[in-house]
Amino acid sequence: MEKIRSRSFKYKFGMPEVFAMIVGTIFLVAIGILMRNASLPYVLETEAIVIVVVATLFGPSAGGVIAVGATLVYIAFLHVDTSFVHILAYILLSAGIGHYANDFGVRDGTFNAVKALDFCVIHLLLEGFVWMFFIPFFEFLLFRKNLFDALEKSTYSLIFTTVTDVILVPLFFAISRMIVRRQKRSEKSSLLS
Repeated sequence: MEKIRSRSFKYKFGMPEVFAMIVGTIFLVAIGILMRNASLPYVLETEAIVIVVVATLFGPSAGGVIAVGATLVYIAFLHVDTSFVHILAYILLSAGIGHYANDFGVRDGTFNAVKALDFCVIHLLLEGFVWMFFIPFFEFLLFRKNLFDALEKSTYSLIFTTVTDVILVPLFFAISRMIVRRQKRSEKSSLLS
């Protein structure tokens, strides 16, 4: 019974998920404006990292909506030269990370060294699939882009996004600890009242 209840957040769409989607999209658009003169891969790598964090904390739905919303804003208002292939790739990334989000245990305060390793491995596999296969293959297939150039650019993006686990893992440890402290405080206050 407990397992079913803990898995329900994945596809839940409440106020925390809506808030995460709005804040995440605004954050990515702000990053896009600040990095307007930067090369496209840096903008896309930042988007991938934010999507991973949101999908881990709020499930695949919130991460997927950010992927669609931020990328469409990039294309429409910032005139960033990207394609719908990136939107689909980020939806896949969000779905993959969000699918395993309960197993990582960040939201329920059980994130530990073993779960951190699980996160790093799954993140590496998903980022590898997205950057080294999905994006280059479909850009080659649909837009006739040079496959080797796309793979070279994607290699740098893959290295950057997976190295960010050095930042994400401590962040998830901190969030998990905060959740545990908050649960203990609420238990104490309920015992006192």
